[in-house]
Amino acid sequence: MKPNKSSSKHFIKHFKKNSVEVFNFVKNLNAKHRHGGEVSVSELGQFVAREFHFGQLGHHSIKFSAHQLIKLNQDITQLTGSNPAWHQYPKQTRVERSKNYFDIKTATRSVTEDFVIVNCLGQLKVNQQVFSLPTINSLGAYYHINDFKSIEHRQLILVENFAVMASLAQLKLPADIEDPLFIYRGDVKPEQNTNAAYNFFRRWSSSHQLICFSDFDPAGMVIASGSGATSCLIPAPSSWDYIFTVELEDEEINWGEQQAQKKTIDSRFSQNKLGPELMAGFSKMAKHKRTWQQEHMISHETPLQLITLHACADYSGCD
Repeated sequence: MKPNKSSSKHFIKHFKKNSVEVFNFVKNLNAKHRHGGEVSVSELGQFVAREFHFGQLGHHSIKFSAHQLIKLNQDITQLTGSNPAWHQYPKQTRVERSKNYFDIKTATRSVTEDFVIVNCLGQLKVNQQVFSLPTINSLGAYYHINDFKSIEHRQLILVENFAVMASLAQLKLPADIEDPLFIYRGDVKPEQNTNAAYNFFRRWSSSHQLICFSDFDPAGMVIASGSGATSCLIPAPSSWDYIFTVELEDEEINWGEQQAQKKTIDSRFSQNKLGPELMAGFSKMAKHKRTWQQEHMISHETPLQLITLHACADYSGCD
């Protein structure tokens, strides 16, 4: 028996009150009609009007007031935890979305967004347990941030560049660094998103010494001062004469490419948000128009020094 073609011509989509489609529809109303109005609506708009008793539904339009929109925002916030007037839809993991949708990519977090990459110099000490790491060189391992109930490393070091995570043993760390846990900061690629690392790092501020290890350049100083760390690692001043005058096979271009970061540093200096060591380092950079990356610190065996950091409470400019 052949299927009835007439019955399959029109697919009736079923919406859920807490879905991303409904949330974004209401978000669009806030963006364009915050004071109320009348808009043409599709099947989705009609669903919102009926299910939330929102506005006055006509044949193909909804008329609503600002007060009714505020009430709708409150209803959506109660369902999703986010207010469509101000926030984005709270993303699900792909597994969470797959429970109700065939499309598992729309409005979902990247697979590793809740994970961080960590590494250490010896044994991994977390959750009151000690784990032996492989003896072969590695960049570390991904771990889900919610699986960490405790960290028995007293110091946490946030690392800017991924290459450092595979070269920890080559770092010339000062004596006051004792068996730390290194956390990769991440970057703009979704699979190494910075949000998870920063949130995870700051979570331990009341129980651990938070240290930032970044490039010795204006961008690195911005990262350090906005990371949430109370200390940072920089090249020891005894090495500055070398790193600011050494001749390499090409020209320094990094200093000239960081105009915005230099302005940020100038501003933070004027507000006394950075310590004297970073101020002296920045002055040296400006004089020689030279910077020093973490990879340089490894290959040139640059000794590092731990200094106190006057961190910025708003964390601006670090991500």
